[in-house]
Amino acid sequence: MKDHEIIYNLVVKELKVRYRGSYLGFLYALLNPLVSTVVFAVVFTFIIRIKMAHYGLYLLTGFMPWIFFQQSLSESATSIIRNANLIKKVMVPREIFPISSILACLVNFLLGTCVMLPFLAAYGHLSVRWAYLPLVMLIHLVFTLGVGLFLSSTNVMFRDIGNLVEIVIFVWFYANPIIYPLAMLQTKLQEIGRPELLTLYLINPMASIMVLYRHVLFAPVSPEVLRTAALIAIVSAFLALVIGQSVFSKLQKTFAKEL
Repeated sequence: MKDHEIIYNLVVKELKVRYRGSYLGFLYALLNPLVSTVVFAVVFTFIIRIKMAHYGLYLLTGFMPWIFFQQSLSESATSIIRNANLIKKVMVPREIFPISSILACLVNFLLGTCVMLPFLAAYGHLSVRWAYLPLVMLIHLVFTLGVGLFLSSTNVMFRDIGNLVEIVIFVWFYANPIIYPLAMLQTKLQEIGRPELLTLYLINPMASIMVLYRHVLFAPVSPEVLRTAALIAIVSAFLALVIGQSVFSKLQKTFAKEL
């Protein structure tokens, strides 16, 4: 069986296991971002009062890609350990396990996006910029694959990695313009006389990727910010994949002994 056929079968298997016995099935993939959107929309609209039209949709366009990223890292980090018995019995490229875990999460993300887009269109956010959405998703996927390969291999050597991922993701969430608009951050930096710090903020790859999603789906950002975010996102995705694959290739030689 060819590698792509094995990956396909593993993705189907993961999706079946994930929703086995579930009445709502795929709808659970939407439940997390929808509940998060409602909670944060209420808090930041009526309590902290972020003044933005269609703030709920703004949140949704951030939660959907973030939850894909979060779930991908959680699933891929433990993918090698979860499939230890299969790895010991079958000679297949070890990379297929974290890759299939991430692709299973990608299926949910794509289905959720298909549900989200009509709502954006209904509220006037339909734009020719949507044509760039597949490219942004590709950059996001490449970055996620790189980080996933790194985590899946290092977690075999250091089992604490799997637990630390959840903590890092929690903190990382607030370092991205998901619940607060980038324009608000720009205003704060200008008020303290340090607008140049925005570039430092965008060095965070997920912050730049979020800027690209918001530009494509919700509202355009300035050309300067867009160029900076696009460059950082592309370079980060490439470096993450190269580093992740290099670390994975080096550590996979020890999998049989460690598992």
